[in-house]
Amino acid sequence: MLSLPQASIGELPADLVARHELCRLWEEQSARDRLAACALELYRELVSGRWPIEKARYLFYSRQAKEWLAGRGDAAALQALEEQKLALSNAVEVLIDADHPVPLSAGSAGTAPQAAGRRAIVTDRGTHLALWRSQVQVSQSAIRNPQSAISTALVLSAGYLKGRLWPRVFAPAAAEGLEVCLLGANGVPLFGSPADARSTWTVTRNLDESGLPWRLQVRPRQPAVLQADLVRRQKLYVALFVAVMALLVFGTYLTGRTVRKELEIARLKSDFVSVVSHEFRSPLTSVRQLGEMLMRGRVPSEERRQQYYELITRESDRLARLMESVLDFSRMEEGRKQYRFEPLDTTAWLRALAQDFQAEVAAQGVSIEAGVPEELPVLVADREALTSAVQNLLDNAVKYSPGCKTVWLEAEPSDSSLIIRVRDRGVGIAEQDRKHIFEKFYRGGSETSRRVKGVGLGLSLVKQIAAAHRGSVQVESRPGQGSTFTILVPVKAHARAATSVD
Repeated sequence: MLSLPQASIGELPADLVARHELCRLWEEQSARDRLAACALELYRELVSGRWPIEKARYLFYSRQAKEWLAGRGDAAALQALEEQKLALSNAVEVLIDADHPVPLSAGSAGTAPQAAGRRAIVTDRGTHLALWRSQVQVSQSAIRNPQSAISTALVLSAGYLKGRLWPRVFAPAAAEGLEVCLLGANGVPLFGSPADARSTWTVTRNLDESGLPWRLQVRPRQPAVLQADLVRRQKLYVALFVAVMALLVFGTYLTGRTVRKELEIARLKSDFVSVVSHEFRSPLTSVRQLGEMLMRGRVPSEERRQQYYELITRESDRLARLMESVLDFSRMEEGRKQYRFEPLDTTAWLRALAQDFQAEVAAQGVSIEAGVPEELPVLVADREALTSAVQNLLDNAVKYSPGCKTVWLEAEPSDSSLIIRVRDRGVGIAEQDRKHIFEKFYRGGSETSRRVKGVGLGLSLVKQIAAAHRGSVQVESRPGQGSTFTILVPVKAHARAATSVD
């Protein structure tokens, strides 16, 4: 391993490790003379700078070598080596009085070297940078005469460093908009100007790890620009934080609203199934009871049997309309509802509708007053759909008019539309309910609304049917004074749609 100076073991030179292990071997074997010679050679090599190792490792090996030499009575040799080391260090204090780096010629370490006719002077430490490598071959004569030790050094003046070296070293920092100040051990600036002690943008670092007693100060060249950029970034981060929080809040609100809506829809569907089941049960029960009485011959007179037949027919029609309303609503929701538009004699149609509905509600003591003029414009419309819409309005008017037994059906032409109006003097509709009554499954919150049977689909169907006829439905109502529902059906629009089926 001693013959392999270029090899390494881990991060250590192989010959250094070999030299140290030989010393330990001689120590274990109590070979005093060989240990002294080996330890002396180890220390010579360390002092000469042969091995480029870290300071901590240098101190470890040099301390070990000193202990071996001191314990073997080689104090004289050790003293000679220490004086040689001091002489080499003092040689670095020689500075050439010039603005350019000049290598010192090989000479005695105790004398001032000469350099090509230039005058050599000695200056204080810290005003120059010296780089040297010992070229000393320590021999027994050198131990006896340390002044004969020779070294080679490169000494750089402060002027050269300030004008040539430091600008190149700190050029990358200057390109980044930074100002650099290098302070010596005594606080004197070696490069740049020191920062104001009150500056909050200055960063100071000691260079102790490099073995130099210097301090480095770095600060921005334009603090105002950096401050503005920092403020801008802070505002951006705050805005992003606010945006993220707003998004989270909005997402939470939207999620809560969606969940609440889904729960409400689930509740409405449950109520819908319950109400529809009840609505179906009533006419079915009536039809079954009347049919059983007729079948078992419990109706004594022909007149009574005829009345029962009429009741069965009306209940069947009611059941059919209810079923058709549910099916129509399902088809409308899925976009599968088809309308068959054809010319419609408006006057005859409305009068017949009023008479049929009057027959249904006559048993309840309700009368329908039809104000239908003789000459109304002919509509191109789906007769069945419009009939269902008007019947829904009439049925609601009867249900929500417990104190008035009269309902009005009126019609009149306008410039381009036919106006169909259903009016009552019932309980009316509260203001907070009027904007929701055309929503599916919605029923008002009044006590009367809760007592009245229904599934909450009638007005939603009316609105969709009116929209399918390019029309609209409107409501005017006051609590306790009744309500007026108006269907507006454009005449000209449907004349153009006469040849199409939606």
